[in-house]
Amino acid sequence: MSDLVFIRGDTAEIDIFVTSRTIQDVIIEGVPTGGAIRLTFNEEETPDIPYNATSTQMRVALETLQGVSPGDFTVAGGPGPTTLWTLTNNTLYPHEITVTGNTLTGGSGARAYVSGRPFNLNGCILRWTMKVSYNQPDSQAMVQHSWTHGGASSGISVANPLNGVAVNTITSAESEDFVPGQLYLYDCQLTDSSGKTKTIIRGNIIVLPDVTITVP
Repeated sequence: MSDLVFIRGDTAEIDIFVTSRTIQDVIIEGVPTGGAIRLTFNEEETPDIPYNATSTQMRVALETLQGVSPGDFTVAGGPGPTTLWTLTNNTLYPHEITVTGNTLTGGSGARAYVSGRPFNLNGCILRWTMKVSYNQPDSQAMVQHSWTHGGASSGISVANPLNGVAVNTITSAESEDFVPGQLYLYDCQLTDSSGKTKTIIRGNIIVLPDVTITVP
């Protein structure tokens, strides 16, 4: 979840980064000489994974999770820390993988993180809405924008579908109707080329009043 701040009456551009949860890279930086990391998938955390783990050790650590069976993940790359691991999720549950434990030692500023690959937006549809409640019908949304690959678009632009980056533009005319102090909620949904729809980002919107400064 990410909060946004708008000024009533202003034009705002919101970058939407769509990354794949099917293929994700686990990366260690800072060249540690010891320690371990832990990964979390679907709210379950792995045991310690050595900083210099092989691809097999990484896969076995994921398979210790109750929600993961042998074959659910394919792991390439490694051993760490100088070679990243590429995790391919073969399940029907594209939950995000995150680093939730880090006991890396040595090196310089050692850290670990997960990076998603850009999602190919070819054949996809994006929908962005701003409401006072997630239960509010889309037809009653304060703002409702959409982008369809190869079709009509309103408020959302995509320069290159292969990069997985979209820009949602709130016009000054739209934001004139925003009420300062009112809590708004937004979400962005993606319908992929197979017809599956999922929410990729949501959060709160804080609206500030427009300010006029008078110089005597």
